[in-house]
Amino acid sequence: MWKRGLLIGIGATLASILIVIAVVWPLTIFLSYGLEPCQSDDLMQATSRIALPLAFLAAARLLIRACRKNSWQDFGIALAIVVAFIFLSALTYKLNESNQRLCAKRSWSEAAKYCEANMNYYRRSTDAYGYAVYTLQAPGTTDDAWDCLQRWKTHNGTVSLEIDESVHEAARAHHFAN
Repeated sequence: MWKRGLLIGIGATLASILIVIAVVWPLTIFLSYGLEPCQSDDLMQATSRIALPLAFLAAARLLIRACRKNSWQDFGIALAIVVAFIFLSALTYKLNESNQRLCAKRSWSEAAKYCEANMNYYRRSTDAYGYAVYTLQAPGTTDDAWDCLQRWKTHNGTVSLEIDESVHEAARAHHFAN
């Protein structure tokens, strides 16, 4: 008798906590202030914001079922799901952290290759402090490759990126020609 009461008490409490976490956790994306990641963190976001809450809802459903049917097996499966997805999320966070560190350590040529930037559109020079300055020139555009390089530059900190006026002139000429 006391085992059933224990199962119901723990199961209902854990189910309630998991439901609250599953509902509130995806909303934490609005609290994600700070620098943009050096490279895409879509895998971590999908795991954290989608898979983890869904797993918690499934575990809460199993816990409620365990309470109704007095099933320690359902209770164990629910706990295994919670532990597995917390472990999976931790691994995903570690992998993302490692990827971000590796991205920030890339050289200019590695970053340009990763971002699929056309190197023919960048002119290299050196500023007064000795830092490399890469200037985008026409017919280059501020596309996805440019955005990728901007994120890398922010985390790397050893390079400056600039846009030559010819890029703006080419864009204006194209815009007014149409």
